[in-house]
Amino acid sequence: MEDDLGKTGLPPLGVEDIEKMKDLWKFSIRRSAAQAWAYRDIKFLVYDDTDDEMKGGTDDEQPFYDSEDEAATLQRAIEMSLETEHNSPEEPSQHTETGPSDQRQSPNDHKPSGGCAICCNVPEFPYTRKARTFRLISPASLYPDRDLEQIPLCTHYVAVSYCWPEPIFDDQGQLLKTPVESKVRDLDGTVRDARALDDVLDRAVDFANCVGLRMIWIDQECLPQPTDQSPDEEKEYQQLGVQAMDLVYNRACVTVGLHAGTIVDQNQVNALRTLISLDEIGELRPLPRLNSLILDYLYSFLGMVTSDRWYTRAWVVQESISAGVGLFLSFRRGEGIEYPSSFRSSRNPPKHSLDLHPLRHSSQLINIQVDEFRGLVRVAKRLVKEQYQEIGITYHSAYGPSSDVLEHAELLHPSPTASKFIFELVGGNQYGSRQTVNASTSLTLLKSRHCRDTQDKIAIVANMCDYDIRLHTVLIAQHCTSLRFAMLTLALLNGDRSLLVPEVYSLNGSNNIGEEEICYAGLGLLSPFDINPGAIHDYSMLQQGPLAPRASVHAFRDTVTQGLPLPAYIWIVDRELDLSPVKEQLAETWHAMKSLHIIVTRAKDESLAAFMSREGAAKRHFRNPTIMNKALGEILQHGHVPQDSTVWCGMDPTGINCTADIKIASLEADPAAKRKLAGIIIYILAYLHKLARQDPQATGVANSIWQSLRVDYTKEGKVGSNELPDVVCDELFTHIDVLLDSSSTLQLHRGSGNAYLQLWFIDRIMQRGTLWIGRYQRVRDTSKLPNTQSSSSRGKEPDRELNKKDEISNDPQGSASAVSAQISRGATESILQRQGTRRMFARLADRALFESDNKEPTSILVNIGSLYYFADAAHRGTWDAEADEARARDLVSVFDVDGPCMMATPFNAEWETLPNPALRSMSACWVVELLDRRAFSRMSEQEPEGKGKGKDEVNAGNGGFEAARNLMPAEDTPLYRVLHKVRGLWQLMDIPLGEILFI
Repeated sequence: MEDDLGKTGLPPLGVEDIEKMKDLWKFSIRRSAAQAWAYRDIKFLVYDDTDDEMKGGTDDEQPFYDSEDEAATLQRAIEMSLETEHNSPEEPSQHTETGPSDQRQSPNDHKPSGGCAICCNVPEFPYTRKARTFRLISPASLYPDRDLEQIPLCTHYVAVSYCWPEPIFDDQGQLLKTPVESKVRDLDGTVRDARALDDVLDRAVDFANCVGLRMIWIDQECLPQPTDQSPDEEKEYQQLGVQAMDLVYNRACVTVGLHAGTIVDQNQVNALRTLISLDEIGELRPLPRLNSLILDYLYSFLGMVTSDRWYTRAWVVQESISAGVGLFLSFRRGEGIEYPSSFRSSRNPPKHSLDLHPLRHSSQLINIQVDEFRGLVRVAKRLVKEQYQEIGITYHSAYGPSSDVLEHAELLHPSPTASKFIFELVGGNQYGSRQTVNASTSLTLLKSRHCRDTQDKIAIVANMCDYDIRLHTVLIAQHCTSLRFAMLTLALLNGDRSLLVPEVYSLNGSNNIGEEEICYAGLGLLSPFDINPGAIHDYSMLQQGPLAPRASVHAFRDTVTQGLPLPAYIWIVDRELDLSPVKEQLAETWHAMKSLHIIVTRAKDESLAAFMSREGAAKRHFRNPTIMNKALGEILQHGHVPQDSTVWCGMDPTGINCTADIKIASLEADPAAKRKLAGIIIYILAYLHKLARQDPQATGVANSIWQSLRVDYTKEGKVGSNELPDVVCDELFTHIDVLLDSSSTLQLHRGSGNAYLQLWFIDRIMQRGTLWIGRYQRVRDTSKLPNTQSSSSRGKEPDRELNKKDEISNDPQGSASAVSAQISRGATESILQRQGTRRMFARLADRALFESDNKEPTSILVNIGSLYYFADAAHRGTWDAEADEARARDLVSVFDVDGPCMMATPFNAEWETLPNPALRSMSACWVVELLDRRAFSRMSEQEPEGKGKGKDEVNAGNGGFEAARNLMPAEDTPLYRVLHKVRGLWQLMDIPLGEILFI
């Protein structure tokens, strides 16, 4: 398989490629087996104290120093002198961040030492000498007679993230094996040499003692490393581990990222600690002035971090994202460097002998929590902004190449988007909140990462995105030659449409999403990903995963008809809504908020020096106030600066794009300007609300704008308290937050450094006085739709599929039924209440499916998305003919088009939430044309490969293909061709019934 993800200028994918993509669906697998592996069959590396028990020795009796080593003896004497009554239970050591335990235990005391039934009897790692004997344990081996759900859940372990050593070969090309002293006892009692290097194990054990834990998970030891000659059992176990790798790191108390760098300067350490403490100062308070050397120390440290080999490994990026805030960046400690090394988890691990005496452990590591690292970068950026811009220079000019290091460091660990949703479930296959990304972000993070086996990136992306539906990597590698093709298949299977959004591609070399004014006319369904996958640039990340279960149910329909089946809404754009009174009232105010923005595009064969010279000349030209004002006037009149305009004054306009944008940096620093902008938006909504008395479609337009711009909760708002109205009504304009500060009720997404993504509709109103609007178009005869429930009985009877899942889950609380009852109230719930119900249901249903799958495998078509959306539609009646008629009557959307056309908005569950993700505000709407399906039908139905002999191997995922081929689309399912991609504003939508075909 070729790794073509980094390429650009590839040939576009066509209709025949869509059919090949659908042929890969038969290699789909559900994740339940991997989840069971992570819960029951996972192995941990622990200390093997057999020799200690035979000798009767402990760490207390085996001093860590050599008596002939004067320096070590002196160090030990100093530490013993510090271990006085000051280290009593009432006064914990300054080296620990929590209070000590109330009872000392020797390292190898096997009596229960805490509330965890798995690790309380595991011996501690030695901390005064190096550990050289290890053994493997697994929860299943400790409780062989218990069912899966009865095995205790233990998260008290350190997950190790590190770089495997580069292979070394002799003159004959033979692989040289680095000698190791460490031994590992397998579950069957056999003893072997450790596969991980002694140095890696030493640092892992050192960190485990820093955090007071007794178990380690490290892939080289806890996963088999099969060869072609290895038994199938080892290969299957390893594959399960690969598909569950994110669970391993998400579930761990802490994860340690072993960096190669060494910190040798105490002044640098002191500078880092100072900067970390400054991150607690709020944005409204200025930072204190610091010695310039502190930033020099920081840049030196960040330079060491960004050049570390740890950041070149593909597996590491999914490990760090899955670990979330539990990740520690670990560096070697130089001689004599002082830095606190003891940390304790809040997950109630077993008591540890170092709780009372942390100084007995002389750690050789300096560990920095990932949020502290992000804080370092935040503080550095604030210091530069506050101190250097005061004298009129930017940190780029002040530091030159060092500023690039700061920007690079920020992208190593992107800050996740915070969530106000507080419901989390721990138990079964649920380990609490976790960071996730979408496909576009995962491929962005993988651009500079490599791994030995190309197909492993398929599992890495699935893990980073927490996909429910997976692709069997071994079989995909055998039947697919393009990694780009496999990634697109994986994302679309899971209802992730992020790869289809044009603005996440930096086509002109810019690092800002949506910065270029690119014409997306002519972009096909799968473009620009199919042509320029290497141009992807999206660093958005979610702190607690998607707010809605991904809708992957429709992706399995129709394997014999040409076209990609996707859930989507169709709109007929045939009316230009007159809003000229708004233009007359607000145009002058709106235009006064604009400033000129110049973008110079580098020509294909232009040298860097020539480009920089041309860019500098263009920007100097437009600094002339007369030319600047004339250019703004041309943009306001024509929407652009014509090539024959006198603005150019003889300058070649090729590759120079002039726009009039709101300067975001200035706006966000000026509360009055923010309120003025919000006032314009609220005025437009109020006008539409008043217009609706004569024009009913104005109501749909107002609601589409409001639900595309509003926040979920204001800063002062609380869940369930004083929520903003879901629709534009009188209550909106009298809401306390709108009256006090309307800007707090709006969420505007940054595109480039000078534009908000959603404000195109205001530009259209102020320039043309109109908006092109589209009405919802029914694509099939609703009288033929299956009856879900009548209005009179809706919500009274739990859904049959939910009942079935509740029965097989053996949930003592009847959780699925409880959530079913909550869904039944969906018609009266607000958007946010329904969103919370959806999130809670997804967690509970995922656990129920996990437990049931380990008794009787469930069809691949039954996943969290399909389960929720079917139940929700049944109880709320969203798929009934009556509801579809209401949509046809009331739904109206707004699109950034210049005339009548047909539009499609593909359904992406992650986008239909509050707060809206930025991707929803990009060119996520498609201009389409209706095609004759008969002209694009396959000549004959294709049978799946492997029919008959070998069928079980090819149908790798719980009957994926056989189930899918029974879900043929209805005869009236339309087929559309995607012509362009544009921006739009539409109301938050439920998943539509059935699929639509696209090419």
